[in-house]
Amino acid sequence: MQDRSSADSSSSLTEPANQTKAQQTRRAFLGKVGVAGVVTIAAGISGVQPVLGKSSQDNSDDDVDGGSSRRAECKRIRVEAAQRGFQGTPPNLQHPPNHDEALYPNKLGSYSKGLPHRDDGTVVPSAYAALLRALESGRQNDFNAIPLGGTRRLTNPQCGLAFDMEGADAQALVQQPAPAFASREQAAEISENYWMALLRDVPYSQYSSNPVAAAAAADLTLYGGDFKGSKSGGAITTATLFRGVNSGDNLGPYLSQFFYHQCNFGANNLDQKIRTTVPGVNYMTDFNTWLAVQRGVG
Repeated sequence: MQDRSSADSSSSLTEPANQTKAQQTRRAFLGKVGVAGVVTIAAGISGVQPVLGKSSQDNSDDDVDGGSSRRAECKRIRVEAAQRGFQGTPPNLQHPPNHDEALYPNKLGSYSKGLPHRDDGTVVPSAYAALLRALESGRQNDFNAIPLGGTRRLTNPQCGLAFDMEGADAQALVQQPAPAFASREQAAEISENYWMALLRDVPYSQYSSNPVAAAAAADLTLYGGDFKGSKSGGAITTATLFRGVNSGDNLGPYLSQFFYHQCNFGANNLDQKIRTTVPGVNYMTDFNTWLAVQRGVG
């Protein structure tokens, strides 16, 4: 990255006379032959006709008349996959809401992080309306017009509008709505989050003897079926606390043994240790700090 500006600005084809071929860098070589030259060389090696400079008369479309070329087969596979996805998606597919947005005029139960907020913690209505307008229109100008409450920008707000070329369309996949703001299920999820914060610095191996972990398990058990977390015999125990809800999540240690070891990603050796928070240092423990985070203040 350090020599990027110098490499981009040195487009001259001249080089020092004493520079040998062995000393020439890849960038210098590419600068000499140019893009078209590189494509031509690559095409010569691989036996593929260069894309650049292709004759406009070479428009034979063998996939039209049932040709057997690779590009025809590639088109057929993609068209069939797209057709299956199209036919498998109901024309009037609905994504069920939890109705909080209509229930609370101040949008108390809706996501509004990063937008301007009033001093009582509720979102500024015009800012929330601007967010909805952008999501409904999908226009870039409407997204640019969303007011922000601080220096932090929204994280990829248009991702749900993008089209993925692999697999099903994102909006063709339906999931259950989030628990209603005033529901016991939502209260259970919030309780679990608070217990997680209190047990943040306690190793998993100490849960069985830790009084806070025992209190967390007992408290979450009181929610009964409204708490969807992992259970054993209908109850939360220190062995199932904070575990997943998939089959097999209650077996073995909390952390997979595969995450303890270094691994190779191609030629790169990855150390899977992560930098975590400092023990005993807590964040967002008062209303003003929380409000600043809600507003997106850096």
